[in-house]
Amino acid sequence: VSSLPLVGMYSRSAQGARDSLAALPAWAGYCRNLHHWSSALLLVLGLAFVACGVWTSAYRKPNHLAWLAGLAWFGLFAALQLTGHALPWDQHAARTVVVESGIAGGVPGVGPTVTSLIRGGQDVGHNTLGLWFGLHVALLAPWLLLSVWIVNKNRPSSKMWLAAIPVLAHALIAAPLGLKATEADYGSFAARPEWYVLPMHTLLNLAQRINPSLGFLGSALAPGIAVGLLVLLPWLGSSKAPRYLGMA
Repeated sequence: VSSLPLVGMYSRSAQGARDSLAALPAWAGYCRNLHHWSSALLLVLGLAFVACGVWTSAYRKPNHLAWLAGLAWFGLFAALQLTGHALPWDQHAARTVVVESGIAGGVPGVGPTVTSLIRGGQDVGHNTLGLWFGLHVALLAPWLLLSVWIVNKNRPSSKMWLAAIPVLAHALIAAPLGLKATEADYGSFAARPEWYVLPMHTLLNLAQRINPSLGFLGSALAPGIAVGLLVLLPWLGSSKAPRYLGMA
């Protein structure tokens, strides 16, 4: 919701995106700060949900549908974070897109096609930003708003407003905004990996040390196996939730 006032002020062009954010009035700047830090908080909460669910075996029946829904939410949070991180289109954002799309290109067979789809063409540039903006605003964000509305409708709580207190405090912390990206950044792999892709980046580096052609093991195969196991957990091992969770 905090991003809605920004849509009309944001320039989705590679030349104007960063400058449009730098020129935001103070109140819109607070909205941007809130949106930036809240998205990171959502991802942290998603990670906490997965970790706690695995630790307490909360994925077992009859909780399995809630577990799968939570995983879907976590995937949505990750997709929003990835696409939204590119929208400022400063040097770091553009270089990050180069690195992330390059990682996808290491998958044997389909890698070049996936990279082209992610970039909106062969190279990173104006089309890439337009594509990621469309995914973030028109595709992913409506799903998040719809899912939140459904949850609140089915399980209303008079204390939901308490969760807004620590979130609103983040509006006072300025969201980062670097120098304007140039064409030189569209081919640079010098971006520092973001914390949420650091495990995948580490696996990628380890695999490439063995053989440069094995990078896909860390960037695609290992994460894919991990996600598959999380999805299949309700059907692995015991079929009942543990008694200490209050389940029969």
